[in-house]
Amino acid sequence: MPNPNPPSRILPLHLSTLEKFFLLEDRPGFPMTFVIQLTLGGQVDRPAWEGAMEKALAFQPLLTANIGRGKGNRMCWLYADKPIPTCDWGPADHPVTCPGSSERIDLTRETGLRVWIRQGAERAVVTLQFHHACTDGIGAYRFIGELLAAYGILTDGPDRHALTEICSDLLRGRFQRAMGREVPFAFRTGWRAFRYGYGLYRRRPAALTVPSATSKGGLAESSFPGYCSFSFDRATHQRLREVAAQQGVMLNDLLLRDLFLTLRKWEHPHHWRFANPRLRVMMPTDMRDTEDCAMPASSMVGYTFLTRTTGDCTSPDDLLRGIGAETARIKHQRSGADFLETLLVADYIPGLLDFVLPTRWSLCTAVLSNAADPSRRFTAKLPREGGLVHAGNLVLEDITGVPPYRPMTRCTVSTFQYDRRLTLCLRCDPQLYRLQDSEQLLKLYVDHLKNSAGQ
Repeated sequence: MPNPNPPSRILPLHLSTLEKFFLLEDRPGFPMTFVIQLTLGGQVDRPAWEGAMEKALAFQPLLTANIGRGKGNRMCWLYADKPIPTCDWGPADHPVTCPGSSERIDLTRETGLRVWIRQGAERAVVTLQFHHACTDGIGAYRFIGELLAAYGILTDGPDRHALTEICSDLLRGRFQRAMGREVPFAFRTGWRAFRYGYGLYRRRPAALTVPSATSKGGLAESSFPGYCSFSFDRATHQRLREVAAQQGVMLNDLLLRDLFLTLRKWEHPHHWRFANPRLRVMMPTDMRDTEDCAMPASSMVGYTFLTRTTGDCTSPDDLLRGIGAETARIKHQRSGADFLETLLVADYIPGLLDFVLPTRWSLCTAVLSNAADPSRRFTAKLPREGGLVHAGNLVLEDITGVPPYRPMTRCTVSTFQYDRRLTLCLRCDPQLYRLQDSEQLLKLYVDHLKNSAGQ
């Protein structure tokens, strides 16, 4: 399928403030990248897959671009000489390793997507690593949907699959405006942003305690992407939803509550340095609206922060009600924009963003990203059978992954609700924690959720 809107008609494109934020947060040891893994039933047709990659990426300007000096000598997205990444193919037992043994993606030298395919006799595992400056999770899921649809067209014909076309006016107009959104600077805007940012900084949360028995260099003990996962069956997932509904909250509120309880329990026997430490969970929020439904892969995410002390977590029922009320306010007031506004104001003052972000102060204790059912984010139309997405000769059996971690934010969690199952994925900072530590923390989280389900 020819691309009606080649990226050269859009690029070069100045970086938005959010993209600058992700670029500044990208540092050695703390790559601003996230991973999504697809478990596919069937044998992947290599020529068809590589052809599908080329077709799907033709709609994704930022995933096929490098960063360098462009218009006005400012940092811009520039069309890459090699826009299509090379897929790393191997047998099922072959480990996934990053180029140069580094998870960090240097956008000045390569594009923001890496792909590994490990194939066995009956299924394949596809690992995709995205740079967060290029896209957020929702943008990545939409790209994956287009990739699977393009593969289906090449192997099964266009009658059962359809790619969503993106009109050139949308890309050249709304795409550029959305990527460079600014707010008019005024005293009221600046003061509100200062108060919000200062509040986050002044009331800094405790970092997750590192077990004293943990040796350094945990990354060497596990292959990339190094996260652990657990899946609840359909019945347990449904029971958790019913429990949340009975309490007048959403399932996401229950997941947040039990994560706070898990972090509190991690104190024993590891002991926090403070008697009543402040815990903070960062929750990404989608800032797209209905007019953005056809946007290509890009970062349009806001951050919201929920803060509790360990003392606040002694009454699970009160904690759940408080979280439910707070997330309702976040949803109705679009509080995810508060953090973005703070970044925009900081970027308005020359040098302030560059000065503040490289510091190692903690934004949150942990990250919880609720992906819900990622296949519902696909803009491409794909057939389903038995709840599972089909693409040509392949069946999407599972989809997992984890968001990035940063200094002092040592734990990241993603939840998925694909095929009516609930899957938890967790990763701790591999420079401080062994894989066994992550598995222990995940088990605590699973046990809390089982208890909530009455098991």
